[in-house]
Amino acid sequence: MKRYKNLDPRWIKAKFNSKDANGNQVKKGQEVLYLPATKKVLTGTDAQESWQAFLESKQDEEFYNSQF
Repeated sequence: MKRYKNLDPRWIKAKFNSKDANGNQVKKGQEVLYLPATKKVLTGTDAQESWQAFLESKQDEEFYNSQF
């Protein structure tokens, strides 16, 4: 199965001061979770929860695909 890695969420450093998808302040240099599929960033517990859900989904997908 082809993996679309460019759509996988990833941690990046903010290049400038801004706000995340929930309206929280983001400072330049702060670690944020970038979601390429929606072009949004998350911070704090929302980012951690989203990242954990992604890792669990990735693990399930790899296990399922390894059986074939």
